[in-house]
Amino acid sequence: MRLATIYARWVLGGSARTEVYEYGSFQRRIIWVDSDQWPMAGQNLFGTIFLNESKLRDCSDNVNDYTFLHEVGHSQFHTVFSAFIFVLRFALMITSILGLFALVGTLLVLLIQASSLAAAAVIFVAIGFLMLLVLIPLVTVSWFDEGRAELFAVSKLGTQQ
Repeated sequence: MRLATIYARWVLGGSARTEVYEYGSFQRRIIWVDSDQWPMAGQNLFGTIFLNESKLRDCSDNVNDYTFLHEVGHSQFHTVFSAFIFVLRFALMITSILGLFALVGTLLVLLIQASSLAAAAVIFVAIGFLMLLVLIPLVTVSWFDEGRAELFAVSKLGTQQ
């Protein structure tokens, strides 16, 4: 937890404080981060939940509970499977980012040096197709993980909340 607090302070920015958050039968030690540069919530590979105090400060308790339960929902599978999903999403995101740079760089080189516009178009389409081969699994894995967390939160709060 100490390393997670250091991560929250130095990487996510702002202040960080630890607290036990509880909703129903779910109780987790969380880290409140106060940063305008970071999203509403998240968690690390080890399941430590980070909630952004500056984003959730003006929200109702229902929104805070929903956000907490959403993050708890990410860790409902076995630890090994959750870690696999986390690593897979991270690897696919890095590959997508690097692939995007490669796609743009290749396009620029082809436009500058291409003797034939048709050859440049074929290479560009091939690289674009390879990018889709990375983006489709990334979107699928992300959709599965986020959807599972949403369903967990809704199942615990109820549809009326």
